[in-house]
This record gives sequence, structure tokens and C-alpha cells, in this order.
Amino acid sequence: MVFYENLKDFVINKKLTKQWLQSQMPELSNSTVRKLSKEELFEFYLAKPQNTVESAAKELRAGMSVDEVADFLLLTTSGVRKLEKDDLLHPVDAEDFRAYGKSLTKKLYSATEVYAFTPEQIEDWYAKNPRQKYSVHEKKLAALRKQLQKQKSLTTEQVDALTFGKLNSWIDNLIRPKLIGEVEASLSEEKLAQAKKELTDMIKAVVSEKIPSNPADMYPLARAMNRHFIIHVGPTNSGKTYQSLQILAQATSGVYVAPLRLLALEIQEQFWEKGILCSMQTGEEEELIENATIMSCTAEMVNLSIAYDVAVVDECQMLGDRERGYAWTKAILGLPCAQIHLCTAPEAVGLIKRLIKTCKGDTYEIIQHERTTPLVFVPRAFNISTDVERGDAFVVFSRRDAISLAGNLKKQGYTVSMVYGALPYSTRKQQANMFLNRESDVLVATDAIGMGLNLPIRRIVFMDMAKFDGICRRILFPQEILQIAGRAGRQGMYAEGQVLLSRTVFGDRQYVEDCLSGKKRPKELSHAQLDVPDALYQTKYSIDKVLHAWNDPDVLQHLDTTLFRPKFTTDEIERYYCLMRAYVGKKAKAISSQKWKMLLQMPVDVKNTSVEWYWVDNCFNGLEGQKISLPSEASSKDLQALETYNKLLGVYYQLCRRFGQEPIASLQTKKENVSKAIIEILMKADFSEKPNKKRYYYSEDYYDEYWDGNGRYGY
Repeated sequence: MVFYENLKDFVINKKLTKQWLQSQMPELSNSTVRKLSKEELFEFYLAKPQNTVESAAKELRAGMSVDEVADFLLLTTSGVRKLEKDDLLHPVDAEDFRAYGKSLTKKLYSATEVYAFTPEQIEDWYAKNPRQKYSVHEKKLAALRKQLQKQKSLTTEQVDALTFGKLNSWIDNLIRPKLIGEVEASLSEEKLAQAKKELTDMIKAVVSEKIPSNPADMYPLARAMNRHFIIHVGPTNSGKTYQSLQILAQATSGVYVAPLRLLALEIQEQFWEKGILCSMQTGEEEELIENATIMSCTAEMVNLSIAYDVAVVDECQMLGDRERGYAWTKAILGLPCAQIHLCTAPEAVGLIKRLIKTCKGDTYEIIQHERTTPLVFVPRAFNISTDVERGDAFVVFSRRDAISLAGNLKKQGYTVSMVYGALPYSTRKQQANMFLNRESDVLVATDAIGMGLNLPIRRIVFMDMAKFDGICRRILFPQEILQIAGRAGRQGMYAEGQVLLSRTVFGDRQYVEDCLSGKKRPKELSHAQLDVPDALYQTKYSIDKVLHAWNDPDVLQHLDTTLFRPKFTTDEIERYYCLMRAYVGKKAKAISSQKWKMLLQMPVDVKNTSVEWYWVDNCFNGLEGQKISLPSEASSKDLQALETYNKLLGVYYQLCRRFGQEPIASLQTKKENVSKAIIEILMKADFSEKPNKKRYYYSEDYYDEYWDGNGRYGY
């Protein structure tokens, strides 16, 4: 029975297996077969005296791959092939698979024969073929795979992801340093240091030559125009975006530049409601309407080669963001529009004026906006068990905390809407609309609600005062508190907006009060993030070395470093390494500079192993002119798997668009189905995860360093 217990694992295709079993048992009706599992049908099959497991395996051609045989027998893959050569193991089938952008075929060996080997037979064979036994490291890897599967009840795919991640780490940390050490040992320290310095200096010189002294000159279409900027300055909920959009609606052509996909789509819908044709373009969705006069897009997707009459660029204080600020810099410097409306918080005004001054011939004016509803801090600790009221919005800073808090509120009998970053757009919109239409009592959200989402929030309740910003977990900056808190007190619905703190963070009361009262003001933005110039991708040196040089202060001699700061390129370097690890040899060198840029600037989460592997594999498909493969569907009951699947669909769409392929017609339907499955989980599940209780780091020194231009990049 040992073989029977494992047969289920090797006959993977459930549908085909059930079809074969039904053919062997014609007395079973179709409805019966549909209701029974594959394992239950096996039991029916084996109940007949003439039927055996071995015969089923033979008929089904149950086979094991080279790697599966190697893991089971603790052999190397060459050892498995040696067994075949010795006529001790026989292929029964072949299986197609994809790797490194290619269609390949691997043999499947008889599972029956593999399980027939006794430990004694294997040891005897080891004695005759000592070189075919696993090395110490390979044994550890096999043991790790089994341990992971046993302890965590993971799927085969998850186990493989974790084990191969460990293997890559072993290669990176052990093998590669050893090889490098051997090379370095053959050189004297003096020669080695000299060679490294010469190479570094050459790269720095090349990069320095390709950096323009005035980044505004990289946009000749905009420089050929005399543009006029209207800078709308005011706090959140002061109507600056609303007034700008009224002007945009009257234009013969225009573009709206949004900080979030959700907001880009919301504005598109608003224009449609007014009878104005509006297209939409984000990193994951595109809807190009024939004869549309308006384009609504995210900052990264704005097309600087199209001239418009009017442009509205929202949330311009994002200029200082170390990850995305470059997109706002490009928009301000490069939008070819006669009239450009910039909506911003006060701390970005000085920086915006300095940017405009680098664009010779452009002019600006400033319009001040004020809130019509006051924002009031409530000086008492909020108790989640007793103080909840309809219209409350609870702010947390992680998916884990959002789910945990939503679960607690549901247990108290409240209907809850949730908005956080990993949700598909349609899910977030559905959840936001539930709150907007009073179908849910309260809202649980991350800081995404601070950017433009116009919801009927009466009170903002901070359940946490710290967020992870990519460097460390830190307390919110004043501008972040004002941005989020400002969503309370929607004009025309409430006489005032209220801000409260959970009793777990009530110790920060004075800090929040000072921020809201103006005693502690946001620090003015000092630097604009500058995107990597296209020319830097067109050198003979490896991209990672060029990008590192781009961030080196020594090479920025021609650039006004008091105004501009190079874009933080860690993500691009990581994507480069991911591609290089898989796409080795001459083929990597054959990738053109434009394609490198296209691939590296894709917003892909390579920290998610599933997303990384899918992206890498399909990058090769696109580069070799093959069709981008559709990601496999996820379980409809696993929230995290559904969120990952949604990311994969987004990557699929981006790859199709960048390689000039047409996505499948049912893509939108698949996204909607994912959204429905997630909504169902969010509405029905009883979440029991504990909130994130990590301590945050905060000091005035850190706050000052972060903003004074001498330390970490800005907000």
C-alpha cells in the first residue's frame, strides 16, 4: 500500500484520472463521478478483485520526474540516468514544461519501479556507483523539502519555492564567494585594488558624461512651449482638486494625473457621468476610448509625447517620495500642455517653484485653498469595544492589521468595508462604494484613503501611528498625519471632522495635536527625485554597475544636487539580478538597452517568489517572440493566493502590452472573478490574526536626517 498512498501525488491531472476511472467502471453515473473525489473513485476501482494498484499505475502511466526520483532515492540526477542506463529504471512517458522561456520535455520514470527499490538494493548500488550519491548539501536540501511539507502542510509548488530559494541562497553565499575568492587570491592586493578602481572610475566617467546639466532639457516638446502653471495649495478636503477638474472638464483636450489607480478610475467615471468621453491608463488596466477628449492615468503612465490643452497633476507633494517621486518630476518638467494645474500640500510649493524656474519661459501663479469644515482632535482615548460609531474610518498600516481589526469589528456586529493595497481595484472600489452608500457601518483602511478617495467619513481613528517605509518602521510624519486626518468631515455632510487615537497609541496625543494645530509643521520638500536618463541604459557596462554609479555623489558634478536627487534604484537592480540569474550567457548580452529599461522599470514585486518566477519566465517568452503565458488560477478560498493571482494577472497584462501582444479577451472577467472571491472571503470569514505589535522607531534626529538632504531620501 505504500505505492498506493503516493500514486495520488503522481497522477496529477484529476480530470483525466477521473475520466479513466469512469471508463473502467461504466456502472457509475456521471453525477456520481462528479460528486466523488479521485481518491474515492480509486477505492471503488480497487474494490473489484481483478483490479490492482499496479495495473492502475500502468494504465495511467504514473511516472516520476528525474528530480522526484533523485529526491526519493537520494541520488544525483546523473545517478537516475545511470539507473536507466543499467536497465534498472524505465521511462514510461514524457512531460512538457517551460523553463527559461523555452518549451522543454522531461522523462517520467515508472513510479512502480521506483517504489519497488528496497533500501538494501539502493545501498548496494551506491557501493558500486559512489559518485552518484547526493552530496552533503543536496541531502540537506532534500531533507529540508520534506520537513517543510510535513511541518507547514504546504503545496508542492510552495515547497519548491521555499527549497529552491534556500538553494539560491546557498549558491549566493557559499559557491560564488568561493570562486571570487579564488580569482582574487591569484592577484596581489595592489593589482586587485588598482583594477577595481580603474573599472569604477571608467564607469563613473561614462555615467557622468550622460547626465544632463539641466534635466528639463530632456523634454524638447515641453521646452518648445510657453507653459503656464496654476499651483493649487491647501490641506486635504479643501477643494483644490475639485476646482481643477472643473476647468479640465471644459478643455478641448486634457489629462488628469493621479497618485493611485483607484483614483484614476474614479475620475474617469466622474467624467463619464458628465457626458465627457474619458480614456484611462494605469499600470494594470487600459481603456482607450475613440474620440475621448480626456485621459485619466497614474503618474507613471502619463504620455509626454502628446500635447494637451489642460493638465491636472494631483498630490504633487509626492515629489519627495523616494520610490515614486520621479514620476511627478517628469510630469512637471515634461508635460506638453499650455495650462497645467498642480494640486499640492503647502510643503511642496517651494520645490515646485524651483522646478518651474528650470523650465525657461514657463510661468506660474498660486491659488490658496482652505478647508470649509474644521478638523477637531478629540482628547480622549478611543476604545474599540465601546466607542465605535457609524461613519468611523479606522486607519492601520498593514494588511495583517486591517484583516484582524475587521474581524474584531464583525464579531461586535458591525458591517465592515476594507481598503488596502493588495486588493484588486474592483474589490477596493466595491468596498469603498459600500461605505459611500451606507451599506457598511465602518471602514478599515491603510493610508491609501489619504490620497483623494472622497468618502463620507465622520471620524478618523488612528489605530496605529507607525508604518514601514521600506527602511524601517517609523512614526508618521506630520504631512502624513494631516493627509490622512484631513479625510474626516466631508463637506456638505458633516459640520466638522474628528480625529481620535486608539488607547494603544494615545501616548502620541501631544504629537498629533501639534500636527493638527500647526505647531509642528511638515518640513518643506528640498529635492525632486530624478529618473534614470535613457542614455544610461546604452553603455557597454552591466546595468547594475551603471545604476550604482548613478547613485554615487561623485558622478553628479554637472547636476544641481541642491534641487535634484537620483531616483532610488534598488528595485531595478534587484530585477536585473533576477533576470541575470536565470538568463545567463550570451543571451543576456543580446538584450537591447531599451528592452532592459522596459523590463527593469516594470512595477513587479520580485520579493514574491511566485510573481518573480512568472515574470522572469515570461520576460524570456516576450524577448524570444513567444506568447505570454496566462498564470494558473488560484484557490478561491485562500485570500493570500487570490491576492498573488491578482498580481500575476497585472504582470500578465503589462507584459502583453510591453511586448505588443493582445491579452486574452476574458482577462477582465478573470479579474472580476478574483475580486468576487476576495469579497466573499472578506464578507464571510472570521479573521483571527493578531494585530502587528512591533515597536516603531522615532526620534527628532531621524526626522531631521530624513529631510535635510544629508541622509536618507525624502518623504
